[in-house]
Amino acid sequence: MSDKSLEELVKILLDRDIPFDRDELRSAFKAPESRKAIQEWMQEYLTPETLLTKEEADLYAALTKSGDVERLSSQDLSGVQALNESEIEDAIEELKRSTAAIEKQTESIRLQQNAMRSLVKNEQRAREARASSTAAQHRKWSEESAQVSKAIEELSQNLRYQISDLEQHMKVSETTAKQTVETILTADDKLLASLQKLAADLDPINTEDIETMSRIKELSARLIKHTVEGIRTRLDRIYLEALQSSNITADDNNQENQDLQDELESLYSEILPVAQMSAEQQFLQPALRTMAASSGKSQERAVKAVEYPTKPAPPKPVPTTMP
Repeated sequence: MSDKSLEELVKILLDRDIPFDRDELRSAFKAPESRKAIQEWMQEYLTPETLLTKEEADLYAALTKSGDVERLSSQDLSGVQALNESEIEDAIEELKRSTAAIEKQTESIRLQQNAMRSLVKNEQRAREARASSTAAQHRKWSEESAQVSKAIEELSQNLRYQISDLEQHMKVSETTAKQTVETILTADDKLLASLQKLAADLDPINTEDIETMSRIKELSARLIKHTVEGIRTRLDRIYLEALQSSNITADDNNQENQDLQDELESLYSEILPVAQMSAEQQFLQPALRTMAASSGKSQERAVKAVEYPTKPAPPKPVPTTMP
């Protein structure tokens, strides 16, 4: 019994932060006289009716610290009406109703909290799903971009090879054409010199021969015109076929395409002299020979004047189809 009373007293003192000497209390409880006195004191002053709870003790300490205890103790409380049993019961019922309302509100808040947590989890899952989908789409775009870049590089390399071959072919064609034109111009210069030398010795040509010569020249001019147009058309067709096989359009604005067009323009300017030479050899010279045969020896000298004093120029090579 004494040990139980000692433990109870120690607990009360500890709960209320009251300093004490445990050894002195233990010694006091060992002596029968003091133990009995302490137990009687505890039964009188440390019962629930007289002993403050821990919360009440904390409140009393706070009031003491703030000075409200002295202020309240100095006031006359005799005029304060004590609560009767009915009022206390009403207050208790009101507290119960308030407690029930608070519990109901607490339950509502708890449900709202659960709903909010569920909403947050759903939103988190949705964000994670969107992030995963976005990452997958980005990976797909990166792979497709790499494939497109590789295809573009392969096509560009193929195009560079084709353009290089085309440029080489154009250089060879240009060299051959220039050599042919130079040979033709040299022969024409010698022919003109011979014509000028023999012009004074030629007999007058009658009116009929003049008209015939004019007609032959007119027909030769038409033939030369059509020949030039035909050759230009063929070169254009070959050029367009080469562009089509290289997946390039004529409207593409790049240096290789422009250089190729410039080369073609230089070839176009060399077609006319070649066509003139061909027409003279095929039609004009035979006509002059015929006229010379009918006009006598004096016209034979005219025929000699239009004949090339050198060997005929080599024929112009036929352009091959470009790759």
